[in-house]
Amino acid sequence: MSQRRSGLLSGLVVGLIATPLTAAAYAAALFFGSRPPFDVRWLGDGLVLPIAVSLAAGLIVGFAVRAVRPRSLLLPLFAALYACAAVGLGTVAFHTASWISHGSPVETVGMFLEILTNAALRVREMLTLSWWIWLMGGVAALPAFVLPLVRALRQRRARPVRAAHRKGDRPEPEPEQDQEKEHEQEYRAPFEPVQPAKPATTGATVNPFAPREPGQD
Repeated sequence: MSQRRSGLLSGLVVGLIATPLTAAAYAAALFFGSRPPFDVRWLGDGLVLPIAVSLAAGLIVGFAVRAVRPRSLLLPLFAALYACAAVGLGTVAFHTASWISHGSPVETVGMFLEILTNAALRVREMLTLSWWIWLMGGVAALPAFVLPLVRALRQRRARPVRAAHRKGDRPEPEPEQDQEKEHEQEYRAPFEPVQPAKPATTGATVNPFAPREPGQD
């Protein structure tokens, strides 16, 4: 029942699935981004292309988490963490693919794992020595946080309105006394027709000289 109310569990599952897929797309975009001409690759001191790719990664994670219609305000924070993880994993995959494509031999699984470990160590070194990867993570985290947050606030605001509409559409129950009277009238109508009341007469209005009907004293 908590999943239906907040969408936290389903959002975590969707984000967990979207993170490695986004990381693969991020690594592929960086890897094939080295193919364009030099002027395109180094536009804005080489930051325009990575920022655009990071922004796209954040949008993918944000829209994926937003699709579950979350109401929990914790889910946008997890979505931002997912986006940062996608950037980090994508960077590791990018360095791994770059080293393999530049002639690093991959003959066994052990050699591949060694290259992967070196790429992870390279990314960890970048975290301590460079601001570049922090900037990419922040760019990806921003849309991943904002998109689910806006949807969660709308869901929270729309729920009382929908509840009020549903409450207003319900017909008000009739009082039991009125229902009993109506039922009694429907039951007596075929057998006991209602007779109009005769006006009461007083002695002061009786004409003593009017002829009397037979049997009247």
